[in-house]
Amino acid sequence: MAYDDRDGLHGVGGWLAFFLFGFAFVSPLGLVIGTYFSLYGDPDVAAILGGRWELYQAAVWVEVALSLAMIGYVTWRLFNRHNWLTVKITIAAIVQVGLGLRLLDIALAVLIAEVELRILLAQIGPDLIKGLIYAAIWIAYFLRSVRIRNTYDLSREDESAGIFD
Repeated sequence: MAYDDRDGLHGVGGWLAFFLFGFAFVSPLGLVIGTYFSLYGDPDVAAILGGRWELYQAAVWVEVALSLAMIGYVTWRLFNRHNWLTVKITIAAIVQVGLGLRLLDIALAVLIAEVELRILLAQIGPDLIKGLIYAAIWIAYFLRSVRIRNTYDLSREDESAGIFD
């Protein structure tokens, strides 16, 4: 489809601004606070894990740091690189934030903390469904939005564009 400037829909505004606010500010804040309270909210967690406590803590905080770096990079890209590769990277980040983090949490708990998978799935199942819905809604938005198509120039998709240009 050719460039569609329907009602001046381009740039960061509307639902894209709403997404960026949630993705760049609310998600990281929730990630850090949620991680802190899940690790340190119950003093028995450290006692239960024993010698695995230090490794588990380190692994979880590395996961958080990498996630924050990814969120920061995608946010920067959405503001500064208006090409279709930015949309592809954003969709991958949405999947990572919506589903990947929860699956990685399960893997860390099973492998390091040695928690039974069936117990975790019963507790984290609703979060997985919520993450799936989050990802489905925002991916659909990024693929169907006129503002996204206009701002990130679908008509000139350049696969040779580097990730860091």
